Amino acid sequence: MDKIIKRIYIKASAVLESLAIITAGENLNTDKDINIDKKGNAVIQGTALAGIFRQYLAGSCKIKDEPPELKELFGNDHSRTADSTLSNIYISDSYITSPKIGKRDGVKLELFNKIAVDQSKYDYEILYPGQEFEIKIEVIIREKHEKYEQAFRNYLAQLLDGLKNFKISIGAKTSRGFGKIKIGDSQSITVLDMNKKQDIETWINFDWKTFTSNTTLANLGTAVQHEQYITIQTELLIEKTLMIRSYAQDPNEESDYRHITEEGKGIIPGTSWAGAFRHHIAKLLLDLNATDYEKIIEELFGYVDEKTKTARRSSIIFEESKITQAKSLYMTRVKIDRFTSGAYDSALFNEIPNIKGETKLTIKVRKDKEKYIGLIIMAIQDLKSGIMSLGGETSIGRGTFTATKDSKLKIDGEFIGKEKETEYLQQAAELIMAAQGA
Repeated sequence: MDKIIKRIYIKASAVLESLAIITAGENLNTDKDINIDKKGNAVIQGTALAGIFRQYLAGSCKIKDEPPELKELFGNDHSRTADSTLSNIYISDSYITSPKIGKRDGVKLELFNKIAVDQSKYDYEILYPGQEFEIKIEVIIREKHEKYEQAFRNYLAQLLDGLKNFKISIGAKTSRGFGKIKIGDSQSITVLDMNKKQDIETWINFDWKTFTSNTTLANLGTAVQHEQYITIQTELLIEKTLMIRSYAQDPNEESDYRHITEEGKGIIPGTSWAGAFRHHIAKLLLDLNATDYEKIIEELFGYVDEKTKTARRSSIIFEESKITQAKSLYMTRVKIDRFTSGAYDSALFNEIPNIKGETKLTIKVRKDKEKYIGLIIMAIQDLKSGIMSLGGETSIGRGTFTATKDSKLKIDGEFIGKEKETEYLQQAAELIMAAQGA
């Protein structure tokens, strides 16, 4: 067996920057419960973190195309041409003590008519943002991996850079703005040379709680920058009212349902943005006789086919949007019989919609799907013109938006001019024409 020549230990404090869904398949409280241990702590499994970290470091590479040093770091699956290799990176389970847990509702809608699919209502538990946990990583370098040592160190530096700059998300629904995490500027990093007696003694007495750093991130390695997404942002005004329903959980609640809030502030979930854009772009393509529209929608928004047990990950991330400068209004309504114009029995209900306000839409598109940005810009233009609506009760005028005074599109933090916007729209036109001839 190859001798171990070095050990690298990294500990970093992390915080949830958005809602997160960390589930292990339990469904005692909801359809998807947060993973809780016997002590009541929320558990983020090390195996899950390892998979997420490997995917981030691999970028757009498939497993078979990964660089050999990445395969050696995380382990290589057995194939006809190569034997399985042991992982050289060990990631501990992380724990959130006394977790703050909430609940969200979801429903699958038909693509065009926005009607709920039969038996598609579900709910799930969420971890609220602001909760802290620790990430602990150990890397072992053996004699046969000495040639990969610098590559291993560079990968670790890249991983820490990604965690510092919101490039890595954990858990479920990460393409809908969930699971964003961030580590602080200071991490504990120790590199032990197993040929030195003092370092061997340090390893023998090693304790995650008390170990101290003997190096810095700058000395650990060099992060290879590779941004996987193109970010589109624009400012929006809610024209009138908005209703994305959150149903009352408390029997003493003053209304039957209200616009969804977090910590008392109105929000627009990434799932709602995704549903609205998916519906609008599909309808746009169909109206323009793009016979191959389903393929485009699946490439952009992903899919899950329960019959064939196949799925595709979404190529777009819709982040959750916070609403500012908005008001709420308690309203009493009644369902009316369309034939007699009289009220239905027991059909009186109360609601609290969101009134006015400002928000920011943030969309991230995979770089290898850049050709679809024009379609997204077309949908954003329709959103600002009031043609595209969001949320429920759109038939009574809710869910429309307008542009703010300085509501220009930003791509990767830079305002784009008419020339660049026209270029993207031209790409969309070419895409549609190709789909028409499919």
